Amino acid sequence: MSAPLHLYLHVPFCVRRCTFCNQKIYPATPETCKAYANALLAELEATAPDFSGDPVQTVYWGGGSPTALSQDDFARIMRRIRELFSLAADTEITVEALPNRVDASWMVAFQNTGVNRLVLGLATARIPELERIGSANNMPSSETSLILPQLFHLPGYEATLLYGIPGQTAANFATSLRFAVKYKVSALRLDPLTLPKGVEETVCRDEVPAMLDYAARHLTEKGYHEYLPGRWAKLGQECRDLLARQSTENYLSFGPGTTTRVDGGLSRNTENIAVYTLHPQEPELLYKPVTRA
Repeated sequence: MSAPLHLYLHVPFCVRRCTFCNQKIYPATPETCKAYANALLAELEATAPDFSGDPVQTVYWGGGSPTALSQDDFARIMRRIRELFSLAADTEITVEALPNRVDASWMVAFQNTGVNRLVLGLATARIPELERIGSANNMPSSETSLILPQLFHLPGYEATLLYGIPGQTAANFATSLRFAVKYKVSALRLDPLTLPKGVEETVCRDEVPAMLDYAARHLTEKGYHEYLPGRWAKLGQECRDLLARQSTENYLSFGPGTTTRVDGGLSRNTENIAVYTLHPQEPELLYKPVTRA
């Protein structure tokens, strides 16, 4: 009997590491990205037969930065997903993207592969704060990334904003929030900045309650609702992938360090990218069961 299915594809590459990034990411080179794309395809092909006919509700590309892959490899993987799995016309297909990596050519690639949702990692709309966190974003790229989805009629695009940036005040955060809302994003994620261990910075913790209070009032006034903690959306624009992660539905994750859920059981993929790239079709080397605490 078929059951709802969700797919997550992890791309652990970034052109540049932000100062406070906690993720395990690797430098993006054409050679490493090509090898990784081939490994993702091999893992997808090895896994798909066990889920033949299960209707795929969501496909989520996360990272890192999925746009570190070439557009050809991205399209090649999306085509193969459609061949291997049962995707419907309304399957939610989401890609995380950094504003400085979104341009018209990527928007065409998204259109051609059926991507219908972007998550744009704005972080902040203030240049001093972008510099403070070592982000490669800038204001022109941030504005462009919010305009392009409208020009290309993308059904949904979401902005991620950080609060608790060193030196950030409630007024600063309100400026960033209004910036994103001005461009009519369909959803927003408000995430606390997590400092890596050993990093000491002056963070205005006393300002955080005022930031969140302002966000709740402003977003409610603008027609958004909070459907998960820190996750706001216009009605009907909630991220179905995020909701699926809170459910018990089968959730297949591809790539190193990811966790898969099948029939309530969890397994963890190897965090060793070299092992993953060389042995993407050898489950005994890749997966370990996860014991719930």
